[in-house]
Amino acid sequence: GTAREKASTTRLELPTSVAEATTRMASAPIPGPVHELARSLQSAGFETVVVGGAVRDALLGREHGDWDVATSATPEEVKTVFSKTIDTGLAHGTVTVMVGRGAERTAVEVTTYRGDGEYLDGRR
Repeated sequence: GTAREKASTTRLELPTSVAEATTRMASAPIPGPVHELARSLQSAGFETVVVGGAVRDALLGREHGDWDVATSATPEEVKTVFSKTIDTGLAHGTVTVMVGRGAERTAVEVTTYRGDGEYLDGRR
């Protein structure tokens, strides 16, 4: 086949509705340690959402890797919830939390929600 035919057979289908996107995310294989991290933050009273490239990839039906989390907790608050954290981007509100055990041990970047200030360059 032609390059156009090959491209059309490998194209990923975008969700066509909020319901379809919700169904795709509900069936996404979010690793257990990421669920544990989110539950721990929520149990401590903080909003927590999975964000980033893994969410995009799950919605597109692609394989995904690194999971990131956004939260209402500050880096200092995140560090009180978890015993193993790494200061990776405190200036940007990010700490890396080591979660899981053994082969499931993984690093998850946890970033505090941020409000973007006024943009003066007209681009955003």
